[in-house]
Amino acid sequence: MKIFLMILLFMAATFEITAQGITKNGQSTGSSSDFISKHGKTGGSPVLNKNGKAIIVVASISSNTATSILSTTTYSGGTITYEGGSPVTARGVCWNTSPGPTIANSKTTDGTGGGIYSSSLTGLTPGTLYYLRAYATNSAGTSYGNEISFTTVTLPLLTTTSITAITTATATSGGNITSDGGSAITERGVCWNTTGGPTILSAKTSNGAGTGSFTSSLSGLTAGTTYYVRAYATTSVGTAYGNELNFYAISIGTAFLGGKVAYLLQPGDPGYVAGQQHGLIAALSDQSTGVRWYNYSFVVTGATGTALGTGLSNTNTIVSKQGPGDYAARLCYDLVSGGYSDWYLPSIDELNKLYLNRAAIGGFGSIAWYWSSTECNQNDAMFIYFNSGAQNCAIKMIYDPGWSVRAVRSF
Repeated sequence: MKIFLMILLFMAATFEITAQGITKNGQSTGSSSDFISKHGKTGGSPVLNKNGKAIIVVASISSNTATSILSTTTYSGGTITYEGGSPVTARGVCWNTSPGPTIANSKTTDGTGGGIYSSSLTGLTPGTLYYLRAYATNSAGTSYGNEISFTTVTLPLLTTTSITAITTATATSGGNITSDGGSAITERGVCWNTTGGPTILSAKTSNGAGTGSFTSSLSGLTAGTTYYVRAYATTSVGTAYGNELNFYAISIGTAFLGGKVAYLLQPGDPGYVAGQQHGLIAALSDQSTGVRWYNYSFVVTGATGTALGTGLSNTNTIVSKQGPGDYAARLCYDLVSGGYSDWYLPSIDELNKLYLNRAAIGGFGSIAWYWSSTECNQNDAMFIYFNSGAQNCAIKMIYDPGWSVRAVRSF
């Protein structure tokens, strides 16, 4: 009987402890709402075991709603109500296009510690469904907040039209809008600046509304300046931009890149690239008004290029054959002017562009024969008489007054 009574007392004591449980403060209670959860989450207070000792668990965290959702960005964050008895060493949000994102997916890193924090998500794809969760990492591991889904908006699709009719003050561009992204386009045009990445906060045109092609006229440009241009289209969702193009506000005779613009490549020219500006820069003055072509020895240099774009290779070939000295190609080869050292003696076709544009370039002699880098044979090289534009071969040893050199460089 004595043994039976002892068993009953033990069972009663066990039942009382189980029914009461252990509170977050280490005291027994009859309220189930005060029980420590199996995850150790107890709000902002430490988690204690039944002996009243604090234990380390993962942090308690919730995810903040996604806000300011755009085509490639949004904002979210998290709220850490309890660090888990160990400092939170990393926190942020993680996201993926599939449910259950983890820190192995895309994520932000937004400091340490508990409390409320904000996160900026970037690099998103327009019109895409994403899932995000806030996360917090401490010595016990990484915990995640509730999952939130959002869909990025779709902006218009458009391209920027090639830049044409360029002068020192104006240019023409435009755009082509192939999709409005599901919202009416209320404004369109082009924007530009001198640093890259222009937006509608930069200089801009306004060229109506709706999809399709449009033309824009840029004005107020500064001569010799590089500009960056993008088409834009605005809807109630936001503003989308086309591809970025750049151009120089230049024309023949513009002071530019160490000299003056002598020629701009046109369709069909060697080296011409549609939508890009390339050409020749002439030095500001002659390098000599009385110099020989050869270096006191008649040799075949092999510098026979005549076309646009061959003057540089001609010059390098001549210098490699004739070496140091005081002669036409070497004067250009050694020239450092306007901050540039890549000058050369123009080929006959390049020299002809200087002749045709001599008035805008300026500084040429009134009676002058200008050497080219184009060799005729062992004894002769080509020149242009700038009074008439006549081209011919002359003996390389001539150095009488008027036999001149004007260096050029390419851009």
